[in-house]
Amino acid sequence: PTAIPAFGRENYGILSGLDKEAFDIMLRDAILFSKTQNSAPELVKELSPSYIESTPKVGIRPQLVDLKRNELVMDFLVESDKKSVHVLNAISPAFTSSMYFAEMIAENYIH
Repeated sequence: PTAIPAFGRENYGILSGLDKEAFDIMLRDAILFSKTQNSAPELVKELSPSYIESTPKVGIRPQLVDLKRNELVMDFLVESDKKSVHVLNAISPAFTSSMYFAEMIAENYIH
């Protein structure tokens, strides 16, 4: 998934789907991204434009924001009670569909 911010709940294009909350989202995102460290250069040493392919597929990847601390949540978060388990900010389908992750959830949150 990409890491391009969406400036509205239905913002699937550059300007389409913007509504009255767009300015607030842009301001909050600017503050959050300025505070968050970018480790992409450490992970990807070399990237050529020829490695990237254009696609008509569009989707919005969720990003959990801790509004009390005014920070992006950079990992998954698990909340549970006696009746349910919720995995928040699960942005990696490969990890969240793995047996290791399932075992970890079962061992730690399902009694």
